[in-house]
Amino acid sequence: MTGGESVRATVAVVVTVGSSDVELVSDALFGLGARAVEERVGKRGSSELVCILGAGHADLNAALTQLGVKPRVRLEPVDETTLHSWRDHARPIDVDARLLIRPAWFDMATPAPTDRLVIDIDPGAAFGLGDHPTTVLSALAVLDEMAPGSSVLDMGCGSGVLGIIAAKCGAASVLSIDIDGAAIEATSDNARRNGAADRITVVRSDRVPEGTNGVDLICANILAPVLVTLAPNLVSAMAPGGRLILSGLLTDNHVHVIDRYRSLGLVSTTRRDLDGWHVEVMRRD
Repeated sequence: MTGGESVRATVAVVVTVGSSDVELVSDALFGLGARAVEERVGKRGSSELVCILGAGHADLNAALTQLGVKPRVRLEPVDETTLHSWRDHARPIDVDARLLIRPAWFDMATPAPTDRLVIDIDPGAAFGLGDHPTTVLSALAVLDEMAPGSSVLDMGCGSGVLGIIAAKCGAASVLSIDIDGAAIEATSDNARRNGAADRITVVRSDRVPEGTNGVDLICANILAPVLVTLAPNLVSAMAPGGRLILSGLLTDNHVHVIDRYRSLGLVSTTRRDLDGWHVEVMRRD
């Protein structure tokens, strides 16, 4: 998921919320790129949600405003020796019978079936091992929508998961875009790791580059406010008959995003929900 410049690896974000908003705000933090959220008891019945955010830190205030909550946010120092402890607990992600996403450092006791697509991902300092519901939903949509020979654009590429899936499914070309330098590095490394670097071009930007058009399939797994802002930019890049995968949407708060894209001429084709998150596939006629 995409965002602005990061506060990375030296500070944690601490969000103080009322007990009734814990689940809602936790989901938002995961959507912004947190790999884990610790809940601590606060004062006067409040809770403190603590996490490390990378590029998503820049989008935190907008995301919380969209939820209609007004928490207190502060930063606190982090013991850097604990930053990568999550890697010891990472496990392969069974997306479905077609796809397994595997931590690049994980030693599989049993080899994956040869008829299953397996991709190895190391997110490095970027967001996206592939286990977040928004990534799982987007991956399923890519598997369903990809046609060999298609051109693909992955907006907010994170660690490159979706673009790599598309490339391994036969995409002729993939343009992976993110504003976060760590995401650019991770996507490039993972493309090489999975033998897809020859078809994936990685660009650091906050929008689709000028002159990009005729794209068959666009993946946009980013935050709802950014999806609304980027709507004309993304739609103009689509080929007639092209499809757009919109993810990073909350199940109970996404209609305004879909309506924005419908106002630009897109029609909805399929949708899925998972653990409070929503993905919608739209087509340009």
